[in-house]
Amino acid sequence: IVGLFAGLCSTEGHNIRGRGNKYQTFEGKMATVAFAHRSVRNAKLNYKNPEFELIAQGYKRSNSSVTRKQPVTASLLLELHRVLQDRRTPENREYNELVWASVVLAFFFLSRSS
Repeated sequence: IVGLFAGLCSTEGHNIRGRGNKYQTFEGKMATVAFAHRSVRNAKLNYKNPEFELIAQGYKRSNSSVTRKQPVTASLLLELHRVLQDRRTPENREYNELVWASVVLAFFFLSRSS
């Protein structure tokens, strides 16, 4: 039955776009099903079941595309600073400072040791 549910999530997904679900959504739906089984019937779904692990692995491979994002670099930070300096006027000085502080905070939050 888990395989049928995975197939249904993969093809239809029951979402606004009418497309299949990604792996994270499928995993959340499976957790909801496990919770419902536990609360209504006091039954426990075994996530360590080899059948479930095989289905989940196949679902992850077929429906979860990983899109690489551009790296956040110091040159990007300098370019944003230059753009903000070009648009600087006395009226929007405080706004530009707020945007710059937000960008710097986000830059150091997103930078990681890799």
